[in-house]
Amino acid sequence: MLLRVLLCPFLELPAQREDLLCAKAKAYQRMVAGEGDLASNRRAYERACERMEQWLEGWVRPDRLSEMGQLLEMYYPEEELRTHLSGWGREDLDGYYVGVLLQLAVEFITLRDGQISIRMWDEAGKDRYFQGSSKLYKVELWSVLSRIMTPDVLIAAYFASNGIDDVRQLAGVPDNLSLSDNLLAGVARRGIAETHMHLAAGMSYLTVWQVVTDPAAQRIFPWRREPVLQPIQREEQGSYSGLLVAGWLRLLMARYLEDEASAREDLRYYVSARREENPLEEHILRHLFDGPFGPQRMEHLREVILRNGQTYMAHLGRLCPAERGEELDVLQRGPYWRYRRLHTEPELLLLYFALRHIQAHPEHHQFARVFLDYVRMKNSYFRDKFQTFGGSGLAFFHRYFEAAASAIWRSDYEDRRKEQLVYQAAFRNQLHCLNLRKLEVKISPRLPGGEVGGSGYGAGSLEADKRAIARQLSQVFTAYLQVCEEQPRTNPIPCLGIVYHFSKKDVHHPVDNGCWAALRGERPTDEVSLVRAQCIRFLKALRELIEEVPMLNEYVVALDAASQELRAEPWVYAPVYRYARSRENTLPLHPKTGLQMQSIGLTYHVGEDYHHVLTGLRHIDEVVTHFGYKAGDRLGHGMVLQVELGAWIHDHETVPVPCLDRLEDLIWVWSLCEECPEELGKYRSELEGKLMKLATQILKNTTGLSPYVLWSAYSQKFTALESIFCRQIRTCAFTSTEEITPLQPVFRMEGQRPFCALTREKTPIWDPEKLRLTNHCPIYTRHYKKPMLVSTLPEDLPMLQAVQRHMRQKIQNLGIYVETNPTSNVSIGDISSLRDYPITRLNAPPLPEPDPMTILLSINSDDPLVFNTNVENELALVYHMLTHRGYGREEILNWINKVRQYGMDSSFIRGEKERACILEELREIVGNLTRVMGWYRGG
Repeated sequence: MLLRVLLCPFLELPAQREDLLCAKAKAYQRMVAGEGDLASNRRAYERACERMEQWLEGWVRPDRLSEMGQLLEMYYPEEELRTHLSGWGREDLDGYYVGVLLQLAVEFITLRDGQISIRMWDEAGKDRYFQGSSKLYKVELWSVLSRIMTPDVLIAAYFASNGIDDVRQLAGVPDNLSLSDNLLAGVARRGIAETHMHLAAGMSYLTVWQVVTDPAAQRIFPWRREPVLQPIQREEQGSYSGLLVAGWLRLLMARYLEDEASAREDLRYYVSARREENPLEEHILRHLFDGPFGPQRMEHLREVILRNGQTYMAHLGRLCPAERGEELDVLQRGPYWRYRRLHTEPELLLLYFALRHIQAHPEHHQFARVFLDYVRMKNSYFRDKFQTFGGSGLAFFHRYFEAAASAIWRSDYEDRRKEQLVYQAAFRNQLHCLNLRKLEVKISPRLPGGEVGGSGYGAGSLEADKRAIARQLSQVFTAYLQVCEEQPRTNPIPCLGIVYHFSKKDVHHPVDNGCWAALRGERPTDEVSLVRAQCIRFLKALRELIEEVPMLNEYVVALDAASQELRAEPWVYAPVYRYARSRENTLPLHPKTGLQMQSIGLTYHVGEDYHHVLTGLRHIDEVVTHFGYKAGDRLGHGMVLQVELGAWIHDHETVPVPCLDRLEDLIWVWSLCEECPEELGKYRSELEGKLMKLATQILKNTTGLSPYVLWSAYSQKFTALESIFCRQIRTCAFTSTEEITPLQPVFRMEGQRPFCALTREKTPIWDPEKLRLTNHCPIYTRHYKKPMLVSTLPEDLPMLQAVQRHMRQKIQNLGIYVETNPTSNVSIGDISSLRDYPITRLNAPPLPEPDPMTILLSINSDDPLVFNTNVENELALVYHMLTHRGYGREEILNWINKVRQYGMDSSFIRGEKERACILEELREIVGNLTRVMGWYRGG
């Protein structure tokens, strides 16, 4: 709440342009001046206060209104605002707001060894907003702030407020702060690894902003095919009317500030004097200066720009010559072309120049207004891109991930140069972390026709599949090479590893009613079998490519499955993972080099999102049991291992759970009674009664059912569904052997429900094989996902704790790493704040813990675009959290160093390589991939 009150003037354009805080200050000014009707002035002031509080209440969502009011008075004192408005020529608070930005920058930011970092200490007499804050609180505030508003404006304000006039001092400045102190920085310099980062969300928020505001998106190419990125930009600009306006504002401000002679004049005069030269700029600014500038007026201005598109595109061509067209940012192609070798985001430069101008010319009120409106446009846009507040769970997060990544990214890129620029932006963002030694990036595999994971066996040849994979890898490696070559020769560059992650497909809502009995050739056509087949098709092509291209196996290092966990349970991908590690898919030596072949690593997103904690724990057990996991493999997130179960029961006493999930939870815990009899054996009888009762409710007919039959059928789900098995069942059980097509669904029978409506059994008798097939039936699949309410009572806590302890112990004994992501986990999982982050339940510094464990773990960033973070800052968050909990500094540093080394050791990138070796190997790999691509070469 504190930050939302403090930042309220910067976060969105008011609906009617009226600044409610300014209106409140003016009403207060009139009231205390004692002029006119005192009672009328008093009522006007009260109405202004009420309007301000109503708007702020909707934005802040406070627990107590009185506290919100106190914060507003503390940060925006009425007497102070009145004094500001009393200054000569001041009709608004824009100058005051700019002062707030400059003060925030000073209180949050410092330089440490030339790196912009968070300031941990107070300065008596200078600090205004965060006096006496603990280090953890300050770090938490920055972490939240950087997801409420874009922090680039504060970074620019820091340089402007310190009187830095030489723009070269901003060379290579990143768009976020380092959260480390000197002690932690010393540990990080030993080298850190990023092992959980999605490349599609690896770029900076500034990259997205620069792309989506580009006015060139509206350019029409009647004589040739338009760039593939352009429709994405136009689509985004159509969804957010302010983007196109903001894009032209960026150009207008940059051009004005670069013209030193003109910049001495107020912006209104500057535009008025050049009205005939550039009517577009005059028109935009007239809308900003004259009257309300809310969403409706902004939409009108966008329509005006579109109607006069040809004129404006001609003007854009003069500002940004065509020969500079490869740069993603319109400022880099235009006014800031001369700054390109600084390797600093043009947006940061624009904000820096603008704030420096406002400081030098406080009388230029119009420019301050334009600048603040521009900042509000940007923050309003990113409010829907960053995950800040709201519900937990992957479905909620996925909305933000899609919003952020889709603004710049599509999986079906055909514009190779633009695709490389997007990859470069992601890599450049990561290389701001100078201590990074290993960088694993997750990418979605592609085959001809799109991403892997959809329905269909596919008709592409093996050679075509290899070419598609080679093309994608070539794009990634080429982009990485180019970014590495930009880096100073004294900077080490991290070893790169590609982790292919399958996007989990929703198998619970089959679209074409394909089923196990409807064979296509020799293959079942149910949704799960189709997904498995396509994944294995990709793995076959990838394996051949790795054997054909020397050293590629050292850079394509692992397999993952990500996206929404509840869309596809682990059993769907179990045969795929086992195939990746199977004997038929591995060689001891590379056929061309004779060097040892590196095995593919395995990781899987699991235990992050779940209907019930038992479901999350079961999914983790399914992965480590059925995926062919070995010591050193990894689990992504595994949040359910860390959850404090007493608190979870308190918050989730009754939850909706799909009926089959609940049944399988009970079956799984029943099986654990034999695996862990000391702690769970006493629950066996009770569990048998519950699961048989639930099985009766779900299946109606219980003939042949028993706990063992149910468990056996559950276990068989994790094996591949072979066509010969399906034919045998059809022959034995069906009244007809005619082909069943996916488009002719079999209708479910009521009452004594058989495993299939075509069976000739008059009295259905269940066995494990028949039960297993229901998981590949579209009718049963839909039936199994029907929700039921499950209550978890305090008396259930001992059993849940025993199951969680058992799974922690199992992960520890197997030597499996857990990939933790603090900011992501707090945002998505059942954790209230960073100070409650339960990482020490997996592995803790050497102080008494209630349930000490030594599970191997790593700390990562997950999705930098959505959470605005990096791996070193994630380490810093945990470091400050442990300090706040009272651990000794030496113990913390030793533990952080241990976890840092875990991250390095857990990486599927074996060893470290020198810069020259990495560059040489990547060039050779790209050359070999180009030869494999064949006709893609001209691409």
